Amino acid sequence: MRTTSQRLAKTLCVRLSEADDQALAQWAARLGEPNRTILVRQLICELAGSGPYFLGNDLNALREAVRELRSVGVNLNQLMRAINSGQVKLTTSEDIEKVSKVLAATESLRQELNAIILHSRNRGMRYGLGT
Repeated sequence: MRTTSQRLAKTLCVRLSEADDQALAQWAARLGEPNRTILVRQLICELAGSGPYFLGNDLNALREAVRELRSVGVNLNQLMRAINSGQVKLTTSEDIEKVSKVLAATESLRQELNAIILHSRNRGMRYGLGT
């Protein structure tokens, strides 16, 4: 795997008017990415089809969804261990309801992660950058 300095061997300098610079700063703030260089580089990569990249708010949402998914996975693992060891039998409506809740939480997280990824993929289109 190449290092960051090897991957980023080219430099792009862009001159902006004051209005363009302010617009870029506002755009960066809207996306939750304070580093405008990272923002521009990631958006170029997305437009070239190398994305999605998660910026600021999207990245925070993704981290939260992963944290929740980890918690659901721990709960599911505990439940399955109890079922496999014979400690829990899925015969009562309460047991079935618990499994249903875990399945619903998993599906909800799947939908949330898909929405975050779609949001990131469509970022350029939302701001008129796509073709």
